[in-house]
Amino acid sequence: MVTVEDLKNSLRIDNVEDDKLIQTFINSAEGYIKSAVGKQADGLESDDRYTVAVIFLAGMYYENRAETEVKIPYQIRSIIGQLQAEYQ
Repeated sequence: MVTVEDLKNSLRIDNVEDDKLIQTFINSAEGYIKSAVGKQADGLESDDRYTVAVIFLAGMYYENRAETEVKIPYQIRSIIGQLQAEYQ
């Protein structure tokens, strides 16, 4: 499970003003990846690739929060493809 502190460390954020927003982005990223991989993905949250994908995607949401259109990067799509192959 990715925590607010995990993402803040990844993004080098020291303040606490955006903690609720960061948690929302983590929740959204987890939901996106779980939905893409499939509901029957037991053990997904303990997979390091899942953690990396959540941190990467939530970080992208945070860094691009003013953008109206954000494309999912190849790296995340690639990890999702690997997780789909393994957990479906």
